[in-house]
Amino acid sequence: MSLKSRFCPKCGKETEKLVDSLCSLCYSKESKFNIPKQKNVLQCVKCNMIFNKGFWTRPNKNVENYLIERIKNSIRLPDGEDLISLKLLQEGKAGEILVRSKVNDETIERIVSGNFEVKKYCCPACSREQGIDY
Repeated sequence: MSLKSRFCPKCGKETEKLVDSLCSLCYSKESKFNIPKQKNVLQCVKCNMIFNKGFWTRPNKNVENYLIERIKNSIRLPDGEDLISLKLLQEGKAGEILVRSKVNDETIERIVSGNFEVKKYCCPACSREQGIDY
């Protein structure tokens, strides 16, 4: 062990940088963060429009990107920690996301499990068209 190296008091791992006196792996498990366990995007089965920000609109990008955007907007990280990237590893009821953040020039990665899916739904316009009212 060199004179300048430090060790994590929780796991004993030797490291150059400590974050809140813990190594990056222990910090990622211990820190208080708020990442949603469930997010979804509604997509019409007939016309493929999506329900975004209170309105049914035509998607101008991939539907999964809207799901990632919704998750990104609801993430709350501790003070001093900045979000670098978010990647959807698996979609569905057993979905997983990879969250990369940075604190004190140290990159932290977390894998969060939850219900992240694109739900098929019938928009009001298509519903009216199918019904007797049309």
